[in-house]
Amino acid sequence: MASNHTGNGRLDSWKYIAAYLGRDVRTVMRWEKEKALPVRRVPGGYRHAVFAYQQEIDAWLGQGNQETITQAAEPGIPAPGPAVRRYFFVAGRAVADRLNGMKPRERIVGAVFVLAVVTAQAYWMGRGAALLSAGLFIAYLFWIMARWKNDPAAVLPMCLLAIAVQCLHFTEEYLTGFQRQFPRLIGYEWSDARFVAFNMAWLAAFVLAALGVHRRVPLAYLVVLFLALAGGVGNGAGHLLLSATQGRYFPGAATAPLCLLAGVGLLTRLFGEPRARQALE
Repeated sequence: MASNHTGNGRLDSWKYIAAYLGRDVRTVMRWEKEKALPVRRVPGGYRHAVFAYQQEIDAWLGQGNQETITQAAEPGIPAPGPAVRRYFFVAGRAVADRLNGMKPRERIVGAVFVLAVVTAQAYWMGRGAALLSAGLFIAYLFWIMARWKNDPAAVLPMCLLAIAVQCLHFTEEYLTGFQRQFPRLIGYEWSDARFVAFNMAWLAAFVLAALGVHRRVPLAYLVVLFLALAGGVGNGAGHLLLSATQGRYFPGAATAPLCLLAGVGLLTRLFGEPRARQALE
């Protein structure tokens, strides 16, 4: 099956059919046998591989079966109509699919990782790393709430390209004195050694995240989202904005468009349709 719910109103499992009707799976399975609920079998699939169309279920309800829903509801609670049912099904699925796909333990580990990194950055690089820390918080929100795709075939090549761009960007920054000019804007100071060590640490984290993507490790995608949002889009746009406001070349501006493009490309891969689904469709 390509998905649990498709754009043509198809519900691709007993669970989603039951959720659409607002009842449990056993109840809707009984309705299929006793009241001809329009449920179809997947050709060549397992015995319980089924699907149904929202339009056909709504039509079934319109044939006098709305009373069935009402009788199965809790006493005193009216059964929802088709429009209300469809709204809550779609809205609930958008949240549940994302949160249910990630274990609570993984979300906790991700939160601990973010807090540890933000604390280390503040200690190591001072307020000069504040924007990166904000970017990491935003990446975490995307990681736990947005519907990114755990699809190594699509994500990994662009991830490796984005890491290569970061290496090139870091080289330009170091050679042109970004580590001296940027901290001065906020009344701070970095040594060359500290700047190099900080960047090497993040580059190592990006490489490890790429390995995690290859192995489908969910936590790796938190780092990849940070690479795309902060290291790519935010970093690239920030350098261009600094050059514009300063009215001159600012260290790192030459490779900033590459960072921006790599970030956009990585986000496109993360939130686009998986290749496996495209092939099925």
